[in-house]
Amino acid sequence: MELTIEQEKAIKSLERAIEKCYQSNIYFHNCYGILVAYDGNVVKVVNDDESETSCEYSGHPVSSKYHWDSWADDDHYVHLKEKRSDE
Repeated sequence: MELTIEQEKAIKSLERAIEKCYQSNIYFHNCYGILVAYDGNVVKVVNDDESETSCEYSGHPVSSKYHWDSWADDDHYVHLKEKRSDE
């Protein structure tokens, strides 16, 4: 399976946008499939270590409207769409 030329261009555009975000010191975090962007000047890391919790800054300053699949240690299976008869 290969991506179309249009899809490849979209991925390259996304890669450039993500790199620009990193250069602007944006910290990304995936929270149950919702991509969240934090100001990297304020947020160091998001993890499950309660000892690092800071009361000075909490919440989601910028939240994405895009939802992403989010998997952890579960088995992962890719299910393909059925090929249309006109293809």
